[in-house]
Amino acid sequence: MKTNRPTNEYELREGQAEKARLNAEEIPQEELEEQEREERKGLNNPN
Repeated sequence: MKTNRPTNEYELREGQAEKARLNAEEIPQEELEEQEREERKGLNNPN
C-alpha cells in the first residue's frame, strides 16, 4: 500500500551524506583492526 506522504528530498540526501561519511570513517578503522589481529597472530611474519 502506497502512502501519500510527501518526502523531504533534502533530508533524505543529508541522511545519505551522513551515512557515507560514517562509512568512510569506519572502513579504515576496520582495516587497521584487521591488520592488528593479523600481527598478533603472526600471519605477516614470513618465518
